This record gives sequence, C-alpha cells and structure tokens, in this order.
Amino acid sequence: TASEKHLGKSIVVENRVGASGTIGPMSMAATAKPDGYTIAQIPLSLLRVALLRKTAFDPSKDLTYVIGLSSYVFGVAVRFDAPWKTFQELLTDAKARPTGISYGSPGTGTTPHITMERIANQHNIDWVHVPFKGSSENINAILGGHVDVVADGSSWASLVNEGRLRLLVTWGTQRTANWPTVPTLREAGIDIVAILRTGMQHLFA
Repeated sequence: TASEKHLGKSIVVENRVGASGTIGPMSMAATAKPDGYTIAQIPLSLLRVALLRKTAFDPSKDLTYVIGLSSYVFGVAVRFDAPWKTFQELLTDAKARPTGISYGSPGTGTTPHITMERIANQHNIDWVHVPFKGSSENINAILGGHVDVVADGSSWASLVNEGRLRLLVTWGTQRTANWPTVPTLREAGIDIVAILRTGMQHLFA
C-alpha cells in the first residue's frame, strides 16, 4: 500500500469491535510491547471506561495520544409515527409518565447513555434505559417498536433521510449541515454539548 511504501514497514490491520470501541485498545494496544509499532483507533469512551470499572491500564497515563481523526454527530430520534414532533414535547411527556419512556443506547457507559442520564437528572425524568450491543441492535430496536426513543451516533442518519425515523435534536455546538432544521440541545434549553472524538494512540515507548 501507499502507507507501507512511505513507512518502509508492512502494516497489519485488525478490526476488533465491541464494548463501545474499548475492546481493541484494551485487549491489543494496552498489552502490546511498548515499542511504538502498535497503534489503535479509539473513541472517547476509552477514557471513561476506567472510571466505570476496573481496568488493567490507565488510559490517561499508559497511552500516548497521537492525533484526532473525526467526531460523531449524536442525537435523539423516534419513529416516524411517534407522537413527539419536538424534543420539548418528548421531555414534557416523559415528565408526565410515571412508568417512564424507554430509550435505547449502543451500550452502558457510552456517550448516548451518559448524556441521556444527564438530561434526565436535570429535568427530573425517569427514563428507562435499554442498553444494546452496539448501534445496529439499537436501531433495530427502535424500528421494531421495542423502545420509544433511540439515542445514538449517526447510525440513524439514513433512516432519518428516508423518513422512517424523525430526528428531534442533535448534541453538537451548532446545527448540522445535513439536518439544518434540527435544533441542538442548547437550543432546546439544555446546556449540554456531547461530541465524541476518535483518534489514534499507541503505548508509551
């Protein structure tokens, strides 16, 4: 490849999924020989995982962060036939329901989960969190009517564009170019910005 020609080294790519992107770094990069030849792409959730459970490494001390690559657009979406047209309508209904409104996330401890719980805490809402093993299961659950709401990264994008899901709010600092009519959380009266950065890291040499 062009990269191998430039670096003068062969490159082996391993795709390791699961646990909100933390399995790869935890099982490979964090246990590799610290010679600078093992690199992993990680999400922000890697920094959070050590605060939620015991880990074999400290992501703030045992890894060297090299470069930022991209970020996700997070948001809340409902089925096209759901009664809520705006996020404020959803919040009002959630406050009035003693049994709570269920929302799906791609997993416990992920940015969608943590952000939805922050919203619930601010507005005295009792969401029912339904964690799934990744975004594909999360999206299938909302399409199948197994949860009322889906909180996730842009895995909902194509379904929103097709009209099968309705995007109520996004979580960035400003509205997105792809969905400019959809307000941010701040515009909906919630002072939260949730952006997940992904980047590259390797072990300290």
